[in-house]
Amino acid sequence: MTGITARVETAAGVLLGLVGVVAVGVFRRMMKCYSTQDEICQGGRVSTPARRGRRPGSSKTRVQIQDAARRLFAEHGFVGTSLRQVAAEAGVDVRLVSHYFGSKADLFVAAVELPFDPEPTFDALLGPGPDGLGERVAAFMLGVLDGPAGQTMVGLVRAAASEEQAAAMLRDRLVGQLLLPLARRLGSENAELRASLMGSQVAGLVMARHVVGLPPLVAADSATLVPLLAPVLEHYLTAPMPH
Repeated sequence: MTGITARVETAAGVLLGLVGVVAVGVFRRMMKCYSTQDEICQGGRVSTPARRGRRPGSSKTRVQIQDAARRLFAEHGFVGTSLRQVAAEAGVDVRLVSHYFGSKADLFVAAVELPFDPEPTFDALLGPGPDGLGERVAAFMLGVLDGPAGQTMVGLVRAAASEEQAAAMLRDRLVGQLLLPLARRLGSENAELRASLMGSQVAGLVMARHVVGLPPLVAADSATLVPLLAPVLEHYLTAPMPH
């Protein structure tokens, strides 16, 4: 009986190990998907949390919670931030965080929304014509990053280095909602590649200036950086593609 029991226990251990391997593989595939508003990936497809709408209550409290979430997500990333931490930072009961935003994933989505309306932004950037386009884009991007809403982008870049969910969100917010539509509005060939190149420039600047904190970049103001960044961004948007 001892031999039989040992063989049963061994077989059970092997079976549990296989189940664990399969579970890990499925989870990795789930988290590798990409969408415009992805929180939960299921079997390679994306399930977006149902929109809950604006819940009744004090708008001031809602704003306090959202601002606190932006600060904490920027500093600690998605995994390192809890609803209790957000509640403490906002000075409210944790139940209010759940009341207004639901889950942590829902709160993250609300915290990293673009701080501007893209369509009027595109009109302002493209309206004057191609001359000076790179300078206008550079000035706009630096204005956002150096303003109060810049912590959202900083938090996404910081978290994206280690968290796939944040990386997918960054791809959506920076490229999918902003740079790709901008490149398409120009009618440029291979808009996807152009937008991705611009995204690499912006994300790299955020990482070097706001996360790593390279002293010359931290010390440089917009008046210094805009003329340096403008030709690069304009080249990505308008230069002929090699064939």
